[in-house]
Amino acid sequence: MTPGWDLAGIVVASRAPGFAPGDRVLAMSAQIATGLGIWAELAAVPERLLAPAPATPTGGLPGKVVLLF
Repeated sequence: MTPGWDLAGIVVASRAPGFAPGDRVLAMSAQIATGLGIWAELAAVPERLLAPAPATPTGGLPGKVVLLF
């Protein structure tokens, strides 16, 4: 099991029509249901768990996201 609940990052690869490489995103994992957390440099996240990040966030956006769904 990988711990971690929430994510902020930049899409590096995507097969999902709603997100493209370079998009800034926010997500909350389904860790309890799946056992898959997101404390990692890259994370594969289903499109349904992502939301576009605000254009002017307060603070940085650490990490990256890779979409495989």
